[in-house]
Amino acid sequence: MISIIIPSYNSASTIEKCLDALFNQTYSGPYEVILADSSEDNTQKIVRKEFPQVTIISFDTKTDPGTARNEAIKKSSGELLLLIDSDCVAEPD
Repeated sequence: MISIIIPSYNSASTIEKCLDALFNQTYSGPYEVILADSSEDNTQKIVRKEFPQVTIISFDTKTDPGTARNEAIKKSSGELLLLIDSDCVAEPD
């Protein structure tokens, strides 16, 4: 199992491209995607609607990326952890 960790803050304009790329990988093994989000915009609403398979960890106040990643890692199930930012688009392989 691979866990993909995404820290996020106000990522409504970028999160769909990021997640589209992650869910269209050539990798066929099992993986989970965890979004650690402290947004004040519609990021979580977008993710819940378009990507219901994503686990969302929600913070009440703005959280730095390191703290967000660490909380997501604690809740992850993967033997391998992959970290990507919410404004990045992964290559398909």
